Amino acid sequence: MVIGVLVGSLTMLGVATLDSFAGATVPVLGTLAALPAAAGSAREVPPPPATPGTCLMWSRPDAADTEVVECAQPHLFEQAGSVTLATEMALPDDRQWRQIVNERCEPVVLEYLGGKFDPDGRFRVGALKPSPSKWADGDRELRCGVQSASRSGALLPISGRAAESEQAAVQEPGTCLAIDGRTIGDPVDCSGPHAVETVGIVDLSEKFSEGFPAVATRTRTCSRSARRSRARTPATPRRSPRRASPSTGTTSPRSPGTPVAAR
Repeated sequence: MVIGVLVGSLTMLGVATLDSFAGATVPVLGTLAALPAAAGSAREVPPPPATPGTCLMWSRPDAADTEVVECAQPHLFEQAGSVTLATEMALPDDRQWRQIVNERCEPVVLEYLGGKFDPDGRFRVGALKPSPSKWADGDRELRCGVQSASRSGALLPISGRAAESEQAAVQEPGTCLAIDGRTIGDPVDCSGPHAVETVGIVDLSEKFSEGFPAVATRTRTCSRSARRSRARTPATPRRSPRRASPSTGTTSPRSPGTPVAAR
């Protein structure tokens, strides 16, 4: 099925390269960090199992309260497997961690997803690293998995297993994306200034039954649908005096699932 997303004006680059996300860092595996006990002292928490297919959730900024949850529930990390780093390595810095994740975890995640990964979609290859204290104790396990993140690098909750989910980076109708300098930012309140507003989703498979449609053909079809959807959609209060115009965009033809036109 080919789905088109119509927006009132300009895609999270969910590739396996953490450098593509502003502020992206590799989180510490929270249960290897110390949680404060009731009396104010620190206590160690047992790490969750590294079983592929298990999903993890945390609420603390340092991920120190990581716990296993059902994958049907909102979660921030779906474990795909783990790799063991060389014992003689020095503790990597943030740049080195990102490089290690890109080189070592991408093959693990691709195998976990059955070789199906949309590099322009809503998922990215992520990892959980040992804390500095655990690294000093000789822990070299890097857990690889699937995450979803905003354009700024903030992690977004996922519901359902990644291998069974639509990978295309499609925003629901009514979603507005911020103006971030000369680029598109994270979702924001549509009553304020924004660069993009999704006004509808259209199934393009009724028109394109074979192969990924060409850009020009795809754009014409989505633009017509965008104008119709916009005409049926109540106007959103805007603080910007600029005129909104329908436009479209698409996901990559490399997507293993649904090629998506999005704007």
